[in-house]
Amino acid sequence: MPAREAGIILMARGSRHFLPSAITQRIIHTLPITRVPGDGTPLSTWDGRVVTAVPLGEDAHAVLCEVDGETIALSGVAVERTGFFEAAEGGVLVEGQRVPLLSLSAELSRVREGGEA
Repeated sequence: MPAREAGIILMARGSRHFLPSAITQRIIHTLPITRVPGDGTPLSTWDGRVVTAVPLGEDAHAVLCEVDGETIALSGVAVERTGFFEAAEGGVLVEGQRVPLLSLSAELSRVREGGEA
């Protein structure tokens, strides 16, 4: 039996991506984003905490994830489904198509360096 991995399939910037359940904390409605003056880092508040926001689109959901001990909000995504998926190199297979793992480290670096959503 092929290896299976639990997680979330989501749409971000027009492409499907996979997030493993081991790093996801919660699916919520998209949060308002504020940019820090002089710095530009996008921030949101959730449950009384300030979290770094990673804008990935205009859709209705945000996914709270943990990257290197820090909670971040992947904002503006569309969650397609959750469940167990067949593991594939660099992601999972969904309906016979490879869905790549979303690189949270790369996305976090992009927003911290002032990259556009």
